[in-house]
Amino acid sequence: MTTRLTLSCVAVLIACSLVPALAQNRPIDVRTGLWEFSTQQSMAGMPTMPKMPAIPASVLKNMPPAQRARLEAALHAQRGGGKYVSKVCVTAASRRKGPNFAMRHEMNCKRTQYARTAHGWQMQEVCRQNGRTQTMDIDYKTLGRTRIEGTVHIVSHGHGHDIIMQQTTHAHWLGADCGKVKPMD
Repeated sequence: MTTRLTLSCVAVLIACSLVPALAQNRPIDVRTGLWEFSTQQSMAGMPTMPKMPAIPASVLKNMPPAQRARLEAALHAQRGGGKYVSKVCVTAASRRKGPNFAMRHEMNCKRTQYARTAHGWQMQEVCRQNGRTQTMDIDYKTLGRTRIEGTVHIVSHGHGHDIIMQQTTHAHWLGADCGKVKPMD
């Protein structure tokens, strides 16, 4: 009887230890469709860049609104901060795959940690290139099926200075129809 009870306890302990492993890589439990991601970014430690020449107003005026918005966001990003809003089409395939944080193979990047459940994901990525080491820690959580919140913390060491970037993201579901927004699968 004691042996049977001990074996049962061992079986329960093994099963309980497998539950978190089985929960890994489950699809993120959010609605498919159109999402809006709003990201606030701050950066410290960037060396000062030479001032870029201003884009003539006549050129900006003749640019399509979407192209102008992308250009202005890129210029703002070069200055190291601000708020960015983007729309993303989430499909069943992208839910299964999970987030792709654009791991850059050309920078010799490796994921040192990765955990994904139905309610969020955490990841650490370390990149090395040309004497610099960059560590990126990501932590995103679902808040129900229609909201996501997350943080990204990046520290880049090398060449005599450190660059630190912090991003905070809030996302919410807009609806089932993605309209003209293409999936990022």
